[in-house]
Amino acid sequence: MIASNPYIDVSLVNAFEEDFTSLNVNRINGIEEIKAFLKAELDNKEKRSRPHVIVIDECNVLSLTKGMDDLIKGLLAQGRHFNVYIIAILQLANKNDCSYKNLFNVRISFRHLDTDLITTFIGSKPDEILKPREFFMYDVDYRQGVTYTI
Repeated sequence: MIASNPYIDVSLVNAFEEDFTSLNVNRINGIEEIKAFLKAELDNKEKRSRPHVIVIDECNVLSLTKGMDDLIKGLLAQGRHFNVYIIAILQLANKNDCSYKNLFNVRISFRHLDTDLITTFIGSKPDEILKPREFFMYDVDYRQGVTYTI
């Protein structure tokens, strides 16, 4: 069951129970449960009436499981046609860790000590090392922003 929200449906995949506690959403954990959930979403070719956003935490860890990347790639390639979108949270996003990075409509990188990591994932390099809470983003253009201010 996907939690009730008047605008979108959200599912958290591989998220710790103590993460995002203010969200009353569907949570899927456990390798076999995650694979079954992603496969069911990929196989469902009906357009959803509301956007279904699937947030995948620790995507690098899941990528170590055989077949997981194929499910994620399939959803990234086809999902938007059926109103399904993926937000993947990765600690590492270089070519070897995320071979399907170009399938994401938007890519955001937060502060890294090595700006080459940002360049590898985003495709361009910020003018300087990002400060805490800053991010560099690519959608149709490159942008730099701040998550919040203190």
